[in-house]
Amino acid sequence: MNEIILVTSIVCLIGMILSAWVTNTTMKNIGKFGDDAKGKRLVSLKHLFNFYAILILSFVLLTRALNFIKDQLFVALLVAVIGGLGFKISHDVFTKNSSQ
Repeated sequence: MNEIILVTSIVCLIGMILSAWVTNTTMKNIGKFGDDAKGKRLVSLKHLFNFYAILILSFVLLTRALNFIKDQLFVALLVAVIGGLGFKISHDVFTKNSSQ
């Protein structure tokens, strides 16, 4: 059981690092938050809100997972889902960026 929690925590952290890198790269490409020259929004407020909400939830769940509090399988599944959401957001931002 501890191995499952450890693996899902690592997957979650990888998803968060990837999300942070993609968001940071996108922000540098814009130069400022907002619309680019074509009038298309590269990073929406929704993406940023989801990113920070998932980041906060991930740290909460990781501390629970590392302390091995009861309901370990439930915590492991939540961490895996949140890591997947972080990866999805980074993928959405990346594909939206590369298509322009």
